[in-house]
Amino acid sequence: MSNGGLPAAVKKTAEDARRLATLQAELIREKIQAQARKKAIFAAVAAVGAFFAVIGLLFLLAAAAAGLAIVLPWWLALLIVGLVLVLGGATAIGVSVSGFKGKPGE
Repeated sequence: MSNGGLPAAVKKTAEDARRLATLQAELIREKIQAQARKKAIFAAVAAVGAFFAVIGLLFLLAAAAAGLAIVLPWWLALLIVGLVLVLGGATAIGVSVSGFKGKPGE
């Protein structure tokens, strides 16, 4: 410690502590950014999967209408499938609205 003594050592220690804090903050920022990139990729994959699931559901509904069209006129088959979907959707909306109106803790 012949190069400045105790004050120089304290100053160097303070500089080292500041540098360590800066490096730790950068490391945390990089980890958070890496996690965000990974989650964004997973979200994109989930969106693509949801898109294909919806397309598949539409094909299944078309198949149901085509199956009904064998024994009924095509317009009636489409009407029946559409009405079943509307009734199912209305039921789901009704259940969810009644769930929101419930008291907390129920």
